[in-house]
Amino acid sequence: MAAAMAVVVSAKAEAAVLLVFGQNGDGNTITGTANGGNTATTIAGTNIAVTITQLENGVDNTPAFFTLNATSTSAATGVLAAQQDFAGTFCITSLAGCAGVNYLSGNFQDVTFGLIGGGGLTMVSAQPPVTVNFTSDIATSLGLGRALSFSFTNVTPVVGICGTTICSFTSSVSGNFSGNIGQVPEPGSMLLLGSGLLGLAAVARRRARKS
Repeated sequence: MAAAMAVVVSAKAEAAVLLVFGQNGDGNTITGTANGGNTATTIAGTNIAVTITQLENGVDNTPAFFTLNATSTSAATGVLAAQQDFAGTFCITSLAGCAGVNYLSGNFQDVTFGLIGGGGLTMVSAQPPVTVNFTSDIATSLGLGRALSFSFTNVTPVVGICGTTICSFTSSVSGNFSGNIGQVPEPGSMLLLGSGLLGLAAVARRRARKS
């Protein structure tokens, strides 16, 4: 009995999509600004009208406002592709100014990269290993395994490195976010658990015959 009860079930994380959005219209709503000395870049957009196409525990195709502010924390590197670390904050809410219903907001550390001479940049982050924090009035799967990705398209002028930082640009934006929805048993662990339960049943039958 004690041996059967000692069966250990290992677990595997399974991610949930928290939110996916795209901006309304095809204009350039994001501005990347390299400072005067070309040593750091800020990527920002304020009160951008977006549509939430997927929302955990919410309604798809929900209108919202998106605000982003991220500043580089390292020098840009790369020959064929630009890569640079950033840290920042974002909010996706029902009202402008990060007000109203908080569909999803947070802070993050990430890496931004794109082909030099290309028209796209991607900003990605995941915890672990770096810091990603989420808060929400709607989504609930906010545990570790948090990840985000912002796609900047129609980057104008094209991606480049100016001095030691990504050059100034404008772009459109879309984004997606995921979190951890808990633990599910791995197939091997389910087999061990089933064997343990069969062992318990056999012990119970032997005891019934003896009584």
